[in-house]
Amino acid sequence: MTDEAVQATLLNDEVRIDALISGLKKSLKAIVFPAQPKDLASALALAREAEASIERSMFSASYTKALAERGP
Repeated sequence: MTDEAVQATLLNDEVRIDALISGLKKSLKAIVFPAQPKDLASALALAREAEASIERSMFSASYTKALAERGP
């Protein structure tokens, strides 16, 4: 490949990753963007991991609240 083709490929990959990140929810974007993933697979893995963590935290908080409201 020529230098121009390599540069075009790198720029294309960078734009794709930025597009993926910009389409994420704010809570996920705050985690994925600073990590600056090298490729789409890494970005997707980070987004999925972050989303699962956020959902676990939300479930834990609501479960704890429901237990507290129910009383001893």
